[in-house]
Amino acid sequence: MSSEENLVRQAIDGNQSAFTQLYDEHFDRIYRYVYFRVNSRAEAEDLTQEVFLKALQAIGSYKWPDVPFASWLFRIAHNQVIDHSRKQSKQKRAPLEEAAAVSMEDPVAMIEQNVVTFSPSHIVTEAFQSFYAFVSGDYRQLRHQAATSICSSIFVAYCPSLLLHALKT
Repeated sequence: MSSEENLVRQAIDGNQSAFTQLYDEHFDRIYRYVYFRVNSRAEAEDLTQEVFLKALQAIGSYKWPDVPFASWLFRIAHNQVIDHSRKQSKQKRAPLEEAAAVSMEDPVAMIEQNVVTFSPSHIVTEAFQSFYAFVSGDYRQLRHQAATSICSSIFVAYCPSLLLHALKT
């Protein structure tokens, strides 16, 4: 029986130091494999740690005669890289120049522009209409934006009088 096979059997039996030795022996090779596929040091480190975490969790299902331990680790690493690539392709990414252009906009000007668009009287009117629709049971007329206006623009002190007014009309 080889020393690696002995370490694997001990790790399967729950010996942490045996798994630590396997980790030390294989970390560099697995890291290089992952790094050359993701081209990012931080992501390669994270993914390599995930590989060994999954290996630790699944060590009980490992069968020595079927596949060498290193091959089993590389299969886990390959699957991690594929999963990572799929997640990366689903995320929206903007070039750095676009991100810088967006962040250079004046936040005060953006707020002032939004304040002009939504005047206080407009918000109160819409909130009143929405509140009446809510109280009267006509939920079909209640829009999400209007419901948000109720919560954000009417003081709690006014709610009882608004409720009374809505019930009377």
